[in-house]
Amino acid sequence: MLECRKIVPARSVLTSRTVSIEPHPITNASYFTFKKFKFKTKVFQILFCNLERVFLYFQIHKMAAHLKYGNGMPNKTRLSRESIRDLAQKAIAARKRAIAPYSNFYVGAALITRDGRIYEAGNIESSSYGLTICAERVALFKALSDGETEFSAIAIAAGTQDFCSPCGACRQVLWDYAPDIEVILVNQVEEIQTYSLKELLPNAFDKKLL
Repeated sequence: MLECRKIVPARSVLTSRTVSIEPHPITNASYFTFKKFKFKTKVFQILFCNLERVFLYFQIHKMAAHLKYGNGMPNKTRLSRESIRDLAQKAIAARKRAIAPYSNFYVGAALITRDGRIYEAGNIESSSYGLTICAERVALFKALSDGETEFSAIAIAAGTQDFCSPCGACRQVLWDYAPDIEVILVNQVEEIQTYSLKELLPNAFDKKLL
């Protein structure tokens, strides 16, 4: 039985009296209110724990992706990880066929079309240095000359510890013919970073401005 004390005035003197409150004889409202509160608290604890586990799972998954694919951005391409790794290997192989007798800076590129066809190329240097063509543009020009117009990704491999990002000229030409392409960078220890071309060339100049 619950009790509460009610203060009532009696002329100039305050007196107190005890008022008894009986719970409802059938529903026992006080008891059920308490049980409902405990139930809600338990549900909240379960949901919070599950959300914490989901967050931890994705954090571990993200860390694992960074460890496997390098310290750059996680994989965002439309390709599977196996396809990314295969494209990276083709870029590494293409690097061995690069022609760079003046700079000795060898770069390989592998460009994949939407239908899965792959074009490989290395950079080609000229004694007139300004006429040198980067591996990315050689691969793209090969594909364009074969009538290809839709591309998914390009992998670029260099023999450096740091990742070799496309130069400004390559970014511009890629933007002109493959603005939605994903760029996969591979260093000498075969770590991988991925970027969208829009990240590498924000606010790009193109035919819309002509």
